[in-house]
Amino acid sequence: MAGRHSSKLPETRAAAVKEVLIAQRVLPVLRLSTAPVPAEVVEILAEEGFSCLEIALTTPKVFSSLRALVERYGEKLIIGAGSAVNAEMARLAVRAGARFVACHALCTPMVEACRQQDVLPIPGIMTATEALQAWHLGADLVKVFPAHLMGPSYLEELRRPLPWQKYVATGGITAENAASFLAAGAVASGR
Repeated sequence: MAGRHSSKLPETRAAAVKEVLIAQRVLPVLRLSTAPVPAEVVEILAEEGFSCLEIALTTPKVFSSLRALVERYGEKLIIGAGSAVNAEMARLAVRAGARFVACHALCTPMVEACRQQDVLPIPGIMTATEALQAWHLGADLVKVFPAHLMGPSYLEELRRPLPWQKYVATGGITAENAASFLAAGAVASGR
């Protein structure tokens, strides 16, 4: 029946990924010093009910690992790439199958490359100025990094003038402090 549901379906692939990530509330980030990314770890995350995970592009041979994991788990999991510090890294990650691309800093070329391909960009911010710049670039989901240095009260204050912006608390997030960042208004938290 038309009009029964007040919620609207996401208009883009990027919007759909954002909705799943926000619903998950926790974003596992795999940052490894050896290649390939162990499929067993990804399998455990899927079995535990995670829908999204991020693989840091600092991992050796990351693009081949990312491609293999997307081929194997792409129907079960939204796999994204982190630490993309330029447009080329973002494009390579998307070519390998990443459905979102993140950075620990506000990287305009990364955001623009993602938006051109309807892939969710998640730039990093630390200040209200950066959060507003990200929003003007079209990124309404940002990582507050390193969140633990400023604490949950900083996130609360950051949200006051920019309540429409969505924040993922990352950097120094632990099992002990994650809930306090979520209570302060983060839509999700990650390592």
